[in-house]
Amino acid sequence: MKDTKKSILDIAERLFAQAGYARTSVRAIVECAEVNIAAISYHFKSKEGLFIEVIRRRFKEIEKARFTMLDAHLKKTNNQPTIEGVVRSFLVPVCRGLEINDQVPKILVRIFSESSDLKQKIIKPIFSKTRDRFFSAFKLALPELSDEEIQWRFQYLIASMVGLFIFSEEVNFALSQFSKKQDLVERLIQQTLNGIEGHTIKGDKSYA
Repeated sequence: MKDTKKSILDIAERLFAQAGYARTSVRAIVECAEVNIAAISYHFKSKEGLFIEVIRRRFKEIEKARFTMLDAHLKKTNNQPTIEGVVRSFLVPVCRGLEINDQVPKILVRIFSESSDLKQKIIKPIFSKTRDRFFSAFKLALPELSDEEIQWRFQYLIASMVGLFIFSEEVNFALSQFSKKQDLVERLIQQTLNGIEGHTIKGDKSYA
């Protein structure tokens, strides 16, 4: 039996990832999903509600993987994380999506190109738990820094991630040139670490 709600989410995710929110019509979604327009209203209330649910569904998968990695690192280090362990916990679950050409990078980067009103309906309600957990982990890993400085470095991590998503197709092509795909992912993580650590912390090679 067809799961109408899942079918709509799957189709909408692909179309939103390709064209963004504004340029994706409800008509295109219902035609591709082979459902009637009433199904959108029944399950999601509106196109905006559908877009938010698409983001929520995929981000929760990433959030779960991030928290699992972070919890394992905190346990291994007795709640004294390294900045590398924190960064890996944040980036690796998303980098895995890049390796298999998943829609996650494309759909998440679309958030940052939408209207301010729509972004506000997504970023705080959906991302705040992740933001709070990783900001706290940053503070544990960089206790000598002020909250303001940690915020700058955390924002650098997010900016690096978004930049990676924007060039996801180019990254996939580059990955295909290596026999060990993880090699390039490692380089991306190390470059992000270089930017976050700057000249404050050197030689930290311990991570979960």
